Amino acid sequence: MGSSMSSTGSSVHPLFYFDPDVRWTPLRPDYCSTKWELREKLDNLGDACEKIKEVRYYTHPLNWWQMSKHFMHHAFIVLVTDSWFWSIEKDEGGITIQRSKHLEDVRDQCRRHGRMTGLATGIALAHQGPSHASVIELVSYMWTQNCMNLDYHFLGNNCQNFANLIFENFVLPPFNEVPRVNVKFNISGSG
Repeated sequence: MGSSMSSTGSSVHPLFYFDPDVRWTPLRPDYCSTKWELREKLDNLGDACEKIKEVRYYTHPLNWWQMSKHFMHHAFIVLVTDSWFWSIEKDEGGITIQRSKHLEDVRDQCRRHGRMTGLATGIALAHQGPSHASVIELVSYMWTQNCMNLDYHFLGNNCQNFANLIFENFVLPPFNEVPRVNVKFNISGSG
């Protein structure tokens, strides 16, 4: 599952992408080639220690022609603090962290491109819940759990797994359960 920025078959090694202020950063945001460079940039932001008030789990279709997002969709997280809206997500292009003073800047675009919307579906808030962690605590946890690795696989190490991990670990109970879709296929052909 990927965002509209997905590019399968690319020979370019995925990068970390950090945009400290989507609305006001010059045309070239802070691309980071290693997680250590990203960590240094985040450590230099005084407000990365700000507490997260709410974690929001958003989805959008993978293609414009999709009539439903039930089985296939891109998932990403928006963190709400007192001063900023932060988004964090994973796709074939790597890990993207961006922030803005305006929700629509991080909810409606990724890497300065509009997110995919479909004929009958669009960007939707799927789940939300309170949190008391800070942004830097969340990122540190993701590093220690090796969740910030750049390997991407559409079935097992994808945007939904990444978003689920953040939501399940940083939203306070009982709000932290992401509903699972159980699909059973009838292979034998009998009822």
